[in-house]
Amino acid sequence: IGSWLITAQFKFPCQLLALAYSDQGQALLEGFNFFKLQNAKVMPDNAALFALQVSDREHLLSSLKAKGLDVAG
Repeated sequence: IGSWLITAQFKFPCQLLALAYSDQGQALLEGFNFFKLQNAKVMPDNAALFALQVSDREHLLSSLKAKGLDVAG
């Protein structure tokens, strides 16, 4: 995650999107405060679409650290 944060060209505010292919994946995304944007039944690959609104870099880093991830970014 740290490498991704260093190399990615984010423009804030932004919205991160992720697909949940399983109940465990959905639980993981919800644990990181992602919200369901689209139900799996209407998605072409039958995976629910989740989103996370991120206001700025510090918000993203602090939310990851709050979940116990040591992110060097």
